[in-house]
Amino acid sequence: MLQRHDWVTLYVNGIRYLEKAPLMYWGVATSYTLFGISEWSTRLPLMLGVLAMILATYGLGRWTFGSEGGFRFRPGVRDRSWPVSFYAISDSRRSRRLWLTLTFWLFLVSLEQTKPSRWICWGLAAVCALTSSPRD
Repeated sequence: MLQRHDWVTLYVNGIRYLEKAPLMYWGVATSYTLFGISEWSTRLPLMLGVLAMILATYGLGRWTFGSEGGFRFRPGVRDRSWPVSFYAISDSRRSRRLWLTLTFWLFLVSLEQTKPSRWICWGLAAVCALTSSPRD
């Protein structure tokens, strides 16, 4: 993406690579642009994704079950090896957990309000769009 200045289509070894959603690749390319090409700038978007997933599941648990429920509610982080799987957040199965958790949370918030706010509706639409991938 950085070499071709094409942020729409990913190329790997000169061949278009359209197997996965580009969100993770955009994060890595942005990190390279901001911090240069290095090991930690490659892993920074992955770490931020995992942190967002942990915070989203904690927030949903806290919103649903109260202050104690945030620590016990972990449907999005089901793997026992989730701290080891930082590298695999770009895998569609694992990255969808974050977006599905946020979709579910925003949907429940919109059901609870008599007239959902515009921010909730737009956020729900954006997160639903991020949940899908090209292979679906």
